[in-house]
Amino acid sequence: MVFRSDADVRGACNAVGAAFVVGFGSTIGWDILSMSYFATFGVVLLAALYHARKASHNPVINCQAAFLGFIMGTAILKGGISGHPHYMIFSLYVFMLCFFHFTEFIMTAFINRRALQPDSFLLNHSVAYWVAAASSWVEFWTEAYFFPLSKTRFLLHIGLVITLGGECLRKLAMVHAGSGFTHRLAMTKRPDHRLCTSGVYSYFRHPGYVGWFAWCIGTQVMLGNPICTLVYAAVSWNLNLRFFSDRIIDEERDLLHFFGEEYREYQRNTESINPRSRREFPSSKDASREYGSQKEKRRWNDGPPDGMNGTEVIGHL
Repeated sequence: MVFRSDADVRGACNAVGAAFVVGFGSTIGWDILSMSYFATFGVVLLAALYHARKASHNPVINCQAAFLGFIMGTAILKGGISGHPHYMIFSLYVFMLCFFHFTEFIMTAFINRRALQPDSFLLNHSVAYWVAAASSWVEFWTEAYFFPLSKTRFLLHIGLVITLGGECLRKLAMVHAGSGFTHRLAMTKRPDHRLCTSGVYSYFRHPGYVGWFAWCIGTQVMLGNPICTLVYAAVSWNLNLRFFSDRIIDEERDLLHFFGEEYREYQRNTESINPRSRREFPSSKDASREYGSQKEKRRWNDGPPDGMNGTEVIGHL
């Protein structure tokens, strides 16, 4: 098993588990805004760093795992013991956020170990991603203060279903893509690179995008954030912006270059979430020329990408 044979994965799992227990216990003993709580948090990160160096694990991986584990432990207990619905809602959201990032790393380890790296947690996704997240936190607590009845368990449950559905779909896409999955944009076709057309890929061409989009919107429904729900959807979906539009167009151009008529046939038979990508692409020869001209420019595109079929990119929201 990967856990037993891989030091980095074993270290990450041990770190997240130990930090979860400490975060859980720290929340019992201290208020999360107290100096004692933050001191404990710092000790956990230092302990993860020390253990990584002593056990020859990757220290960056260990520290990120410990960070997520501590926050998840805090969120679970805070949501469970707090009688205030706002704390419970926000705590569950925080847990789902941390769970998403940790499972990105773990799933990558199990399906495509050679693509595993510290960036696989996606915690360094992009500045825009964390600005969007912070904006949702500000909206939640502002509305909770001025309009407390707007944050309900009903919206929490609806959003949780959407979030879990998106999470499961994205992870299924990772499993079905197998070794074709990578968090980095594939610039060349590997000898073992195959076109995935089975499983969730038989229903639409970009299940990883669909899952992430649903997860993204679901988290805002959980928080009962009407503004961020609409803004997230608009920024993700608006064809005048780059997320689903330009990125999918570039990805499909690459796949057409890699697989030629095999991918063109897949395009004809499988739906895309992007209306612009439903049109016919140029011939494989023309696509190859355009691929070459775009390759160097997109190599330095901002934000760490995420690949399905070797090229599917997660975008910047």
